Amino acid sequence: MGIRVRLHLTCLILKCAAVAKEVDYYSPALYNYDNYDGSPESDVRWQKAAEYAFHACKQLDSINHTSKPIWPYITPGWTDMSAKQRYISCAQMYSRLTFLQNLGANGCILWLSSSAREEDSDESLILDASKGWLKASIDFAKHN
Repeated sequence: MGIRVRLHLTCLILKCAAVAKEVDYYSPALYNYDNYDGSPESDVRWQKAAEYAFHACKQLDSINHTSKPIWPYITPGWTDMSAKQRYISCAQMYSRLTFLQNLGANGCILWLSSSAREEDSDESLILDASKGWLKASIDFAKHN
């Protein structure tokens, strides 16, 4: 991240400080943007975005002399280049939850659109707690 981008983001944080002082907790959106494609490189970009979001929340706490919990929004889904619905794997979800815990998250808000579809289908998504990202979420909650 270049110096101009950092300066711009710091200015945005300063502008947000008054609003941040009034909220009960921070909830940065850590969705699968930035051309996310499920690859390890995309996961690294997601982690960097999470690190920055937590850094920004901690900067707001420092400015406002507060110590607020951080409850990021995360989602297991993304749309690939051919507009197909995709989901992160069980291992990816568990890794993300562990990463957020290590950053100091107080929990997370797991979000998925009501228009979510099965992979490679137009059928509404059927949640299955025995596999994939939902299994990882439940297992993580049980053990942490």
